Amino acid sequence: MSRPRPLLLALWAGLAAGTGEALLLGLQRHLLHRLIFLSNDFWWMAPLGEAVLFLPLGLVLEVATRRLTPEGRWSLSLLALTTLAGFALLQMYPPLHWLAGLVISAGVGLQLSRWLGGAPQWFLRTIPASAVLLVLLGLGAGIVPRLLAGMRLRREAAAQPAARDGAPNVLVILLDTVRAMSLSLYGYQRDTSPRLSRWAAQGVTFERTIAPAPWTLPSHASLFTGRWPHQLGLDWHVGLAVGPPTLAEAFAAQGYRTAGFVGNTTYCSEETGLSRGFAHWEAYPVSPAMILKSAALGRLLAGTVLFQRLTHGEQPLARRHAPVISGGLLQWLERPSARPYFAFLNYFDAHAPYLPPPGWSGRFGPEDNRRTLDLEPGWPYTPAEVESHHNAYDASLAYLDDQIGQLLDSLERRGALRNTIVVITADHGEEFGEHGFMDHGNTLYRPSVQIPLIIRYPGHLPAGTRVAVPVSLRNLAATLVDMAGINGATFPGRSLARTWSVPESLSAATPDTILSEVNFTPGLPENYPVSHGRLRALVESGLRYIRNADSSAELYDFDGDAGETHNLAPADPQSTARLGNSLDRITADRVEPGATRP
Repeated sequence: MSRPRPLLLALWAGLAAGTGEALLLGLQRHLLHRLIFLSNDFWWMAPLGEAVLFLPLGLVLEVATRRLTPEGRWSLSLLALTTLAGFALLQMYPPLHWLAGLVISAGVGLQLSRWLGGAPQWFLRTIPASAVLLVLLGLGAGIVPRLLAGMRLRREAAAQPAARDGAPNVLVILLDTVRAMSLSLYGYQRDTSPRLSRWAAQGVTFERTIAPAPWTLPSHASLFTGRWPHQLGLDWHVGLAVGPPTLAEAFAAQGYRTAGFVGNTTYCSEETGLSRGFAHWEAYPVSPAMILKSAALGRLLAGTVLFQRLTHGEQPLARRHAPVISGGLLQWLERPSARPYFAFLNYFDAHAPYLPPPGWSGRFGPEDNRRTLDLEPGWPYTPAEVESHHNAYDASLAYLDDQIGQLLDSLERRGALRNTIVVITADHGEEFGEHGFMDHGNTLYRPSVQIPLIIRYPGHLPAGTRVAVPVSLRNLAATLVDMAGINGATFPGRSLARTWSVPESLSAATPDTILSEVNFTPGLPENYPVSHGRLRALVESGLRYIRNADSSAELYDFDGDAGETHNLAPADPQSTARLGNSLDRITADRVEPGATRP
């Protein structure tokens, strides 16, 4: 039996390595219950991605070995391709340095090439048969899950009860990484949110809304379940557990059709558990970039300095911009249905790297970020660099504001907003050096957790109302089932309806519990507060209390010191101790990450 040419051997080696990667990824996700930050299509994307990435080496071998004897060509091709396959598989173990992985894989490749250099007939016969099998497995991995999911959705739709007459639609629009203090709606000097300001005049605007966490997954999970992050057993690599009911499940049980369209594919994908209860969920795109990211060699390539400079970071590989999110919803709503809808949109355009499109870039000043538009933990940013990032962020906000305005206008023209509760909010904010830090997820200061919140429901809410009472985003679940009249569905927390339906003095007499928290984060600089353990913060009695990982406390006047620049803890030990005791009581039911399966 003749030996396959280097190009065909490269395709086979890529498929084999990618299939091995897919199996390891499946083990990590389904048995170890760890987030892998890849599409559910990794089963076929990883083999295809590696096969494509192995092709250049196959082409090089075709040219470089053409003058060699058949035996020499075969042996050299085996050595090169088995080394690359081993190297790709070793990239699945991140603690191993890539150079060490290359040395190990070269040694294994050398031994395999010696063993198989004689081209034993059993091995030659295996190559075409296994290549066909790998292709069939990839096709099956791409087709069968979709067929099964379609069957399941049809069964669930057939068993779904009818919605009550007059049930309102619910549309939740979440602006990922948008802090309230950078929106002109909240008094910011730059006109970053003119469309949101006009929209807010038709509903209720909450002036001081605090997110439960300074990063995406726990904040979204708290919004969907009404539970605090510490009750959900999730972490940076552990998704939402199966147990706590979600808003989508509650609305689906009442006859609603449900759909989600997300731009944050890292922490809003299906594997995080946030899609639970949604009949339709769009996150990771099926695209060449996503196929590249699914392959270990592709992820290694995406992390190189050259790739980062060319693409401004890895995020654009799987980034879904505002027009895609809006278009997904509009297309979904075109499907005829007599049922009301519950839809969720996550817009990612304000997240780093800040990439305002042409026509918006430079709107608020220079954005000279040629080194990188992404944020690097611990980098000693100069004031000019901070300002440059801030300019790009504000331009991204203005662009996103315009996109949301266009979406709402389109929905209005289509009649899709009749009898519809519309919520516009965010999951967390962003820091630009206010306390010496950039980005988010690093501290619990207000730039990271104070977010916008607007609720509009014509004829049911007092238009143009602004609520100054501080509230927590986690109460949105209880609020929506209350406003929609969902019977039999209860969520922790309290409906925010009391803040616009009773005098503010009364609502202030029974204030919300307002908690924010973030778990220890590995791999960040030592000066980052979250590098030393869990952080927690509480608003109570006009004060904001922050407990650091070393148990030291910070105390700020919530009303009079929005910038949190004057720590009252040393001068007021009694209030510090009282809020510390309240925090201990509220967080006593903490669930360890991974204690329940996601």
